[in-house]
Amino acid sequence: MKKFRVIALILCLAVCIGMMASCGKTETAMEYHGKKISGNMYSYWLSQIKSSYVSSENDNDAYWDTKYSNGQTYEDKLRQIVDYNVKVNVVCSFLFDQLGLKLTAEEKKEINTAIDDLVSAYGSKSALNKALSAYDINYDILKDIYTVELKVTKVYNALYAEGGAREITDEILERYYLDNYARIDFIMIYDEMVYVRDENGKLVFDDEANSYKKQELTDEETAKKNALADDIMKKLENGENFDELKASYNEDPQADVYKDGYFISSNDINVFGAEIVLASQEMKIGEVKKYDDGNIIYIMKRKELTDKPYASEYYLDMFEYIVDYCEQDDFSDYMNSLIDDVKVKEDITSNYSVRKAKLMNY
Repeated sequence: MKKFRVIALILCLAVCIGMMASCGKTETAMEYHGKKISGNMYSYWLSQIKSSYVSSENDNDAYWDTKYSNGQTYEDKLRQIVDYNVKVNVVCSFLFDQLGLKLTAEEKKEINTAIDDLVSAYGSKSALNKALSAYDINYDILKDIYTVELKVTKVYNALYAEGGAREITDEILERYYLDNYARIDFIMIYDEMVYVRDENGKLVFDDEANSYKKQELTDEETAKKNALADDIMKKLENGENFDELKASYNEDPQADVYKDGYFISSNDINVFGAEIVLASQEMKIGEVKKYDDGNIIYIMKRKELTDKPYASEYYLDMFEYIVDYCEQDDFSDYMNSLIDDVKVKEDITSNYSVRKAKLMNY
């Protein structure tokens, strides 16, 4: 019996050592001026990024074989995205030291707390390691990953802090605005419902619903609204003045606030929808288009940009994130100027398959 226990113990140790070896690999996947990212870390970020693009429902060969118009497959595109992000991570690991940055005791404590919380959630360190092994990492490598990710954040914040090396100046912000925004003026026609107005033409607020009151239109009323939109387009084609037609027919409840129209960038898809954002970028100054999203008919005209609307009190909400967008754009340009010097060990990165990478579930 004692001999059996010894053999069992040896076998158990062999299994544990094997698991430690697989997670403890230190092959370098990428390197930048002495800073290294291991294949295990690359594997983790591959799964992390993949999980933000697909779910278990569409994680299949048919999806990854799908091609963009340029012939690139979804698989190739995701690999490109992963490689870019990991390159940024290794570059920022180097910049962290170059900028003289340090992790504070509190930040180190937060990393340890985050991992300890995972241990508690799984019941033990060994149980957590078993879950993490799906991504070719363990407890210790996860701590390294969290540390690198925090360093990236600290580098970014340091670069764009007041007095930082890449602080966004008024000139940089103005250039970003001119290069990335389009001014679109709208005549909005509601063809499914309308806002209720009082005898003075003001919107009626519904306290219970905490929004302005709306009234659904009949099929006949909807047909009239569509006919009206078509008539407005004909008038514009015949040379009638857009602003005069807007004054007569526009149903935009915010027309009195945004008197100069709307300023739209490619970052505003969640606000305006892909169709309007794409049109705003493609339309020429003075061009008019009509778009119906099923609820509102938009008759839109692209106009010249106005001077610094992002500084106007009336447009503060619309430009709430312009500095963030400008920083992100500048950071992307900066990283692109550096990542070509990252050494990629393709014999290591190629070991990690986009298709086979496990989706994050912990």
